[in-house]
Amino acid sequence: MTSLERNPLCIIPARGGSKRLPRKNIVPLGGKPLLTWTIDAALETGLFDRVWVSSEDPEILEVARAWGGAPLTRPPELAEDHVSLEEMCLWAIESLASRGHDYTDLYMLLPTSPLRKGSTIKRAWNVYLESGAHFLLSTIPLHHPPQWALVEKNGLLSPLFPEEYETPRQWLVPSLRHEGGHAIGKISEFFKTRSFISSRTVAFPVAAEEAVDVDEPMDLAWAEFLLQRTANKRGDHERACCSGSPR
Repeated sequence: MTSLERNPLCIIPARGGSKRLPRKNIVPLGGKPLLTWTIDAALETGLFDRVWVSSEDPEILEVARAWGGAPLTRPPELAEDHVSLEEMCLWAIESLASRGHDYTDLYMLLPTSPLRKGSTIKRAWNVYLESGAHFLLSTIPLHHPPQWALVEKNGLLSPLFPEEYETPRQWLVPSLRHEGGHAIGKISEFFKTRSFISSRTVAFPVAAEEAVDVDEPMDLAWAEFLLQRTANKRGDHERACCSGSPR
């Protein structure tokens, strides 16, 4: 199947419940709701027939509609804390298929990655197609090796991995984590694995600034800082361009 025959489903999961940052999917960031940064980036790519936003929350769905998203109302039971993103995606695929939407691939974009660029979405899609893999996950390096993790039991600490706890970093295999920005998969394979992790999942490294994940108030403040810094740099560049002597 060529790229011209692929029809990717873009799904943005945006449930209403959030304990660490209440109503996080629509909290203001840079003058607009958090969710809309992801909608804008997805629309910018031109890859998708629609940018579906799945939520049980009417306010979130209305925000999505106002910013160009296609609302997909999910049942309340699929918005509970114990429901995985994979379960939600499987439901969305089946729900849309029942309405006549025929998709070949799934592209899940979490709304908590607001600094993700449309150009990066397109690049990830192309890497996925060219790799021939079944799945792709965006990744960033772990700051600290998981082999150095400690656990506490009855007030006492012990290594999670005792055999490797004192191993120097340079002797350990570098570790990555999925930061939530990009998750792509073949729908036919996704129904088999019910996961984005398989023996044919490729990594897609992303820049640290695009990998900001807004789950807590401090994350939101950091994202605001980065946006302001970018705006300041752009302003400085424009002023520098306009300050030269007229010819």
